[in-house]
Amino acid sequence: TDAAKDTTFDTWSDSDLKHYLDSYGVPNYQGSTSNELRAMAKKQANYFRYGTSTPQGTIFQRLKGGFQWVM
Repeated sequence: TDAAKDTTFDTWSDSDLKHYLDSYGVPNYQGSTSNELRAMAKKQANYFRYGTSTPQGTIFQRLKGGFQWVM
């Protein structure tokens, strides 16, 4: 499943990648290559999924940490 997540963007067209990045406010430029667009999308995928740039910043992890603090 991790391999599938890593290759998801490999099948997308440049237009699809640009639209996806635009929809999340990630700037991409007219001269961006396919590889650059895929790299941007993969880099931001964690943010897109969880609303954070690190796994520790996910809501679940924050709640889990807060719960442990209470105990």
